[in-house]
Amino acid sequence: MKKVSIQEIEEALTPQTVRTFQIIHLSIMSGVSFFLVIVLYMFFSRAEAGAIADGDLEFIKVMTLVHAVLFAVGYLASQYVYKRFLSQERIESIAGKGAEGGSGTAELYIGIVRSAKILAIALMEAPVFFGLIVCYLGVMNSVLDRHSIYWINLLSYPAFMYLMSGDFPTREKLLAIFKNEMRYLAA
Repeated sequence: MKKVSIQEIEEALTPQTVRTFQIIHLSIMSGVSFFLVIVLYMFFSRAEAGAIADGDLEFIKVMTLVHAVLFAVGYLASQYVYKRFLSQERIESIAGKGAEGGSGTAELYIGIVRSAKILAIALMEAPVFFGLIVCYLGVMNSVLDRHSIYWINLLSYPAFMYLMSGDFPTREKLLAIFKNEMRYLAA
């Protein structure tokens, strides 16, 4: 495995590189937020609620349970995949396939961290979208008008936004990944 120093990582972690991490982060947060706005717009712009068709309430109940399970599994899977993606064995296998040392190696490792973060975020984002879709379907078939408890499917949204805000990439946080989670790289 090609070793890299924290100094090399610091040099490769330019403001443009950090900005790329931030843009990806904000884009994902924006996509989920935009869909939430659509769901709320649909709810508040309807003239009046219609009758609930047979099976719609039961469908929303089942989808709410599925959503809760998916969110828990998505969170746990994102943590596992992130740690696995940054594991020493995986990094060694990637580094052995052509990292040339120096700043190229540092950039390779930064790219690996970027990929790990995107994958982890996607595993949490998917259940949030699922919850928003359940709400959207509940709005469209008037279940949420008569059974407001199913707005609970929106709870994954603030949980996701809280996690995303706390993990917002800064230069210091990215360096901490290399210093704490990937310390085996240091020469």
